[in-house]
Amino acid sequence: MCGIIGVKINQPSEKVAKNLLRIFKNQKNRGTDGAGLSLLRKGELTRIRTSDPFTLFSFEYGEFWNTLQKGDCILVHHRLPTNGGGGNRLKSNHPFANENNTCHLIHNGIVSNDDELFKQLINKGHRFESKVQGDITDSEVLVHLVEKDAKGGCQKIIDKARGSIAIAFQYAGDDKIYLWRRSNPIEVYKDKQDNCYFSSEFPEGMGFKKIKELGEHKLYSLSDRHLSLIKTYKQPKVVHTTYPDFGGYNDRYYANREFYFDKKLDTWAEKEKKVKRNAWNDWRRY
Repeated sequence: MCGIIGVKINQPSEKVAKNLLRIFKNQKNRGTDGAGLSLLRKGELTRIRTSDPFTLFSFEYGEFWNTLQKGDCILVHHRLPTNGGGGNRLKSNHPFANENNTCHLIHNGIVSNDDELFKQLINKGHRFESKVQGDITDSEVLVHLVEKDAKGGCQKIIDKARGSIAIAFQYAGDDKIYLWRRSNPIEVYKDKQDNCYFSSEFPEGMGFKKIKELGEHKLYSLSDRHLSLIKTYKQPKVVHTTYPDFGGYNDRYYANREFYFDKKLDTWAEKEKKVKRNAWNDWRRY
């Protein structure tokens, strides 16, 4: 579990940093072991990663927050301990970037088949900064799936990636934040200055106006003063759940529950698969 936060700035204000900090404090139980930030300004992407989320909002970055501009898009991520980085914690911090730094992405959730996707992407020439001595941060596979375009990238996630996924990403040369989710939540709010925020969860009593809790398998964008629905995707027939059930199985296997839509009964049904227990190595890092 991680925390994702972001804002599309329509009216620069000193309150933006304060609002982001309050949102972060509200969900800091989602992790304080690493943090990062992506800024999209006039088509250019800049990335900052720190070992402590509070550092992002400290005096050290005061100049950054005091020079915000209209149109800026900001993604913020904070996390629990994770694999990858080979002892360099910053290498396993979000946002993740593709090879030529044209796409930045943050993720809340777990990609349970990241090893499989990693092998496929490596064979296609992709490089991974969190891949050190056999470990990888699972979220990094997602930036390579969406790096070319948002619509096609989210379809790739639906077709190929298993697990719980809530993502925010943005592209160089663009002026939008893209949002997509499965299982894990994303909520969108506005402040009194008409700046649009998104987050895993929002604190009450902050004076925000709720715009929407995003639907599953739908691609949205934050641009100017609007939240726009870009594409609704067909629900997959099988949805792989994140959490294994260890009860009743020997040391080599656990039960992985899957849900599928039975057209004959016109309802969702559930089944169990026996999966090799070495998948525990993916589960335990979260």
